[in-house]
Amino acid sequence: QSTEAVVSTQSTGGGEMSRDLLMAREDLLMCLLEFLCHSNSQLQIAATTCVGQMAVHDERSEGRHAKFRRMGHFAQLQSLLSARPEVSDRAKIALQYFRIE
Repeated sequence: QSTEAVVSTQSTGGGEMSRDLLMAREDLLMCLLEFLCHSNSQLQIAATTCVGQMAVHDERSEGRHAKFRRMGHFAQLQSLLSARPEVSDRAKIALQYFRIE
């Protein structure tokens, strides 16, 4: 059930309106952070993909990036660089969006 929740969030995190709605919900962002920290690699992959989609560079990405850094998502993505290859590859991609600014 947790996986289904993240996959649903992951598939909606790519649009501008979806990003705005998700970023306004700190409870959902904390859930994403919990999934980034989870021992289940499928949850980590889904959450990493979602954060990456929400971190895509646009005119409002600076605010999203600051919020992700403040809440701990950025640091957790960095810690996933030493995880299993399928997780670390996704983390690298997501982190690239933070470095575009």
